[in-house]
Amino acid sequence: MASMSYDRHCAEIVAQSALLRTRLDGADLSAPVPTCPGWTLAQLVRHLGGAHRWAETIIRTRAADPVPDDLVDDVSGHPDVDAATLGAWLTDGAEQLADALRAAGPDAPVWTVAPGGTPAFWARRMTHETVVHRADATFVAAQAPGGPAGADRPFAVVEDVAVDALDGGCPSAPCRWCGRPRPGSPTSWAGATPSASRPPTPPPRPRRTG
Repeated sequence: MASMSYDRHCAEIVAQSALLRTRLDGADLSAPVPTCPGWTLAQLVRHLGGAHRWAETIIRTRAADPVPDDLVDDVSGHPDVDAATLGAWLTDGAEQLADALRAAGPDAPVWTVAPGGTPAFWARRMTHETVVHRADATFVAAQAPGGPAGADRPFAVVEDVAVDALDGGCPSAPCRWCGRPRPGSPTSWAGATPSASRPPTPPPRPRRTG
């Protein structure tokens, strides 16, 4: 059972996306993401923004069956987009998802990738997805040439959001699309270190696990 309310999950999707957007200011969008080997910062943001829009479609249409997830899987589009445009696109998608979730309510029957079959599943899942990928974006700043560019803004999560993510299994299961490593692997929440061997760019399509 979620330790946060449905409304709080909806709000955190927007809030966490806005926090991630601040990491794009002055950042090199082509910089590799150490915790998602093979992806650049721009590709990470496109993945997350695509995931928000994919979930929004499921909620808004009350989908009873799987919805095509090209927006989630294909992170190769618009390689020369600027940070301001990409950031606005990310937060716009988060707001659309939160609006759709609020309009649907927590108990409407919808398709989900795991047992749970309601918008409540997607509200919680996308909150955790956004928190994790905000951490990924923070690690990009920490790897910037000349030292940790984001040292004055370290990654932090308020206690109730962190507890809800831990309760939901966030640190123990990889992102279902990007296969993000977890503790015990060369990269983790505790200290992001670039992988010794990095797949070629562009990265392969993430493999769905369920």
